[in-house]
Amino acid sequence: MNDIQYISKRHKQAKARFWKTVAHNPMYPNPLALSNAVMASVAGMTSMAEKLGQADFKDWFLNNEHNCQMLEVGAGYAVERLIDILAQTATGEKGGATVNNQVAAAKIMLDMAGYGKKDAAVEFKDKDIAGLEEDELEAFIRARSKAIDKEEPG
Repeated sequence: MNDIQYISKRHKQAKARFWKTVAHNPMYPNPLALSNAVMASVAGMTSMAEKLGQADFKDWFLNNEHNCQMLEVGAGYAVERLIDILAQTATGEKGGATVNNQVAAAKIMLDMAGYGKKDAAVEFKDKDIAGLEEDELEAFIRARSKAIDKEEPG
């Protein structure tokens, strides 16, 4: 994709339209096997058929994972930048990151790594049973048994 000089907004919109149309569509069981003219037509931009003849453009167009890949690249840059902020020893306006920036970066990194997250407390409806005396437990079971018997079709 590095060889592509320029991908216009219209090309990006056409690509999105193409993949939205062919995704899970039985009319297009193999979108990669379509001719350039058909791809351009499905994308709603017939003038793009010639551009699809360029290998680098067609590779970009047929890559429906492009956005996910770009997000991964961006996430990598974000993590590197957070590490840079945390690693700065000089602080202040002229010296680099402020202490507040470093604390914020540290919080983001720890959240991303899963530190500090607490599992949601699970509350069981029968939590009080363990503290019941034997006669109370029997009464509890009888009351629930009657309720269950009423629900069952006779």
